[in-house]
Amino acid sequence: MDSSTSSVNSANFAVSVRRNRRLLKNHESLVALFQVATDLFVAASLLFIFTWSKLESFPPAYRVLTVITICSLWFIYSSRGVYRQSSGYVRGCLRLSSAWLMLILLLTFIGFITKTSEIFSREILLTWAASILVVQNLSFCLVSYLSKKYKESLGHHLPVMIIGTGSVAQHLVESLNKNRWLPDKVIGCVKSLDKDQTTTVGNVNVLGGLENIRELIKEHDIRRIYIALPMEASKQIEGVNFDLLDGNVDVIWAPDIFALNLLNHSVREVAGIPLISLNESPLTSSKVSMIMKDIMDRSIAAIALLALSPLMLWVAYKVKKSSPGPVFFKQDRHGWDGKVIKVWKFRSMKLHEETNDEVKQATNQRRSAYHRDWSSNPSHFYR
Repeated sequence: MDSSTSSVNSANFAVSVRRNRRLLKNHESLVALFQVATDLFVAASLLFIFTWSKLESFPPAYRVLTVITICSLWFIYSSRGVYRQSSGYVRGCLRLSSAWLMLILLLTFIGFITKTSEIFSREILLTWAASILVVQNLSFCLVSYLSKKYKESLGHHLPVMIIGTGSVAQHLVESLNKNRWLPDKVIGCVKSLDKDQTTTVGNVNVLGGLENIRELIKEHDIRRIYIALPMEASKQIEGVNFDLLDGNVDVIWAPDIFALNLLNHSVREVAGIPLISLNESPLTSSKVSMIMKDIMDRSIAAIALLALSPLMLWVAYKVKKSSPGPVFFKQDRHGWDGKVIKVWKFRSMKLHEETNDEVKQATNQRRSAYHRDWSSNPSHFYR
């Protein structure tokens, strides 16, 4: 690449950054927004109906619950992309149900930490939660079916062509043609190399090569083109884009990042530059995931402590009775992000006195000790 080309590319980059325009946009469909709005209305309406039928009023506590539910539902459903993803009825219902159950766990946790759960009627809340789960799934299936039939009746499809014949191209063909939310209809693919002998990609044919792409656009009335070239053919992308600038077609690049080994990958934007995380910890990739995992960990730990408390009290009594010393052994350990945490566990060794500044190493008891009845000293069992 010569110096003039490099300077032009640098100038183009600077201009794109100065535009102060986001490169990553949320493309929400009207159907998805309608379904989220419907869920918000149904959740608030059913809570009002069940509360009024039971109490003949709508107390302030239930009004606050309605506001929290609406805000939380919008946040959780939008962040998890409940309606943005294309899938069948079963997978869509499962995704919707998991999001609603996540909301119920969040409301339960809020009621627990604020000690306000006793204010509400359990009958009202259980009936409301179960009804919303059923109504939301029925609404999802009904709206999806009507939307599909409406688009089929219009017969309006956007002719699409894909440049590439690899795995990404095949994935695009299969995903776009069965996506009921998008009007894109893949007509065929174009190979980027003459030596490529591929004739079909998925359920569409290879129409030709890059040398006759303009003729193919006119022949099939193509309105949108996806560039799905492999990593080694990335140099062709700029040339293809430049050649199609006056073609009156949408040009979309689908990077072949899946050719790399990915772990919890994601895409975000910083200062107008799209960033692709190829390897990222699931705890730092999403604040929602961190919050929900923290809620789940604390909830499960609290339930486990309550369920096992009788056994733990019995073990503590046996440890204290077996030998003098504290019941618990405490030690500093390094936890998440290098933070030092205090670890507590039942003491499993006897205390010994150190004389003449001599530190004695802890040793196991004699072999015959393991033949005793462990119920007399449980530390023999879990040592």
